Amino acid sequence: PAAVAVATGRAATRGILVRDAAVLERAGRVDVVCFDKTGTLTRGEPRLRKIRVMPAAPVALPGEPQSQPNHVGLQEDEVLRLAASADATSQHPFAKALVQAARERNLVLTPPSNVQSYPGKGVVAEVEGRRVIVGSRRLLNEVCATTEARGDDPSAEREAEFDDAGSVLAAVDGRVAAALSFDDPLRPDAAAAVSELRDAQVRVILLTGDRSVGSREAAEAAGIDEVHTGLLPEEKLEQVRSLQSGSAVVGFVGDGVNDGPALAAANLGVTLTGTSDVATGAADVTILADDLRRIPELVRLARRTLRVIRQNLFWAFAYNIVALPLAAGGHVPPAIAAGAMMASSLTVVLNALRLRRA
Repeated sequence: PAAVAVATGRAATRGILVRDAAVLERAGRVDVVCFDKTGTLTRGEPRLRKIRVMPAAPVALPGEPQSQPNHVGLQEDEVLRLAASADATSQHPFAKALVQAARERNLVLTPPSNVQSYPGKGVVAEVEGRRVIVGSRRLLNEVCATTEARGDDPSAEREAEFDDAGSVLAAVDGRVAAALSFDDPLRPDAAAAVSELRDAQVRVILLTGDRSVGSREAAEAAGIDEVHTGLLPEEKLEQVRSLQSGSAVVGFVGDGVNDGPALAAANLGVTLTGTSDVATGAADVTILADDLRRIPELVRLARRTLRVIRQNLFWAFAYNIVALPLAAGGHVPPAIAAGAMMASSLTVVLNALRLRRA
């Protein structure tokens, strides 16, 4: 239809690439939008803020004898060097931040071997013959056999220390060596985008794999009340499907490999330019402009497009119901009937062109 063509063109001029016409129809019905945090609500350029060397406990990996505490004097720079080496091949923003921090300290990285990547959790690798784990407590829970090493210490003090330090831990040769915290500034347009979505009666939710206190702080700064933290990729997918089962039309905004399943399952998948190939391939819409406010703008444009389509259908049916019987009965001269047909088509086109000013 003319309205869809005009709206798609208008979206493109605003830096919003729509995959196909059906996307606009779904965008116009969206009533829930879920955001990822890192790289979506935030700039996706985290900086290592602090390394907190932890009093460690032995870690025994499945199928291996329990390690002995043989790296008591492991220093902060050595922890960073090993963790950055293990993460050197990862594309996760936190991994890039570790590598950058190591380079800023002029630390020499070693290419890792036997790298095992756990999406949404972290990495296990061998660096210079040492087994290095960099990731969440959930990852340590999976690969470590002892309760102490897995971060399940019932001590409230230890629990608070982990959470306050951030969601990334580094374990080296049988020891939880350090907790790593990162700063990732909120996008300056995040709060405005959330506010505009709420003004459009859209429910906004944050779904993030991060467990840190910073996730809730970022949500609060953006004006988001509903927050789900510590989610794996499949758990983000479950959240989207749960919302859909309640008759919600769900939009998901993400940028990374971890967001691929949720982006594909959402009624409207939105990604930002410069994101991973997995996210871009799964998304229905790519925002080229570096501005989250394009998302509520897309919703408003799509809703207006649906209204214009309904108006155009009204004019088309009105002509067919009124003019055609008159022309068929000879009550209207053929020339006038043809003119009325042209006028009807012109009305539809001109009405659609109003979307250029949307």
